[in-house]
Amino acid sequence: EGTIWDMWAPERHLVDDLPDLHRVMLAVDYGTAGVFAALLLGEGRVEGRERLYVAREWRWDAKANRRQLTDAEYSARLRAQVDTWAEEIPAAYELDRVHVDPSASSFITQLHRDGWERVRGADNDVGDGIREVATLFGADRLLVHSSCEGLAKEIPGYVWDAKASLRGEDKPVKANDHSCDAMRYGVRGARRWWRGWVGGRAVALDEAAWARPTRRASRAACLASSSVPASLP
Repeated sequence: EGTIWDMWAPERHLVDDLPDLHRVMLAVDYGTAGVFAALLLGEGRVEGRERLYVAREWRWDAKANRRQLTDAEYSARLRAQVDTWAEEIPAAYELDRVHVDPSASSFITQLHRDGWERVRGADNDVGDGIREVATLFGADRLLVHSSCEGLAKEIPGYVWDAKASLRGEDKPVKANDHSCDAMRYGVRGARRWWRGWVGGRAVALDEAAWARPTRRASRAACLASSSVPASLP
């Protein structure tokens, strides 16, 4: 098993302060018996440089809480959480989009029934999502607020599935990945925000080196094969 986002460095990518976020979106990985994870992502500028921030996180662990929530309960609790976040991040009063795990059709229906606007099934192309997150982390264009403890704990353990690799399949291990999945949804959903920051291209990784845990090249080697620089001005 190899760490997928091995360019992740808490000292670089984890921040205690947020700039004013002028537009934000919600990304949701749905879980009933497991973990439900929702992330608030926003665009902000620091010293003239635009970045994408994972600003807030809300999780419900049904096993830890010994209780599963219904779709209606998730909707209500998420609404209350977003309202709380909006007290500190005013842009959250009007979400740009709500990207939801596309397999959660009943929950998407519930959100529409409850009056949520701009809800859509997230783009769950796992390979492209992983590459795009890597692009932004590598360019220091994606930062995570320190309050997002679940996500910060998951990232180092988000690894390639070695058994799937032996079958010629490139996919992550499906365990403890709920906030990571939500982040993928959010980054994919925010492409129209950040595409211009990296020249409109995701990291063109050497798939054999990037995806095969036993033969995976270092971050530097992977990024060196890309037309996108590891750090942008």
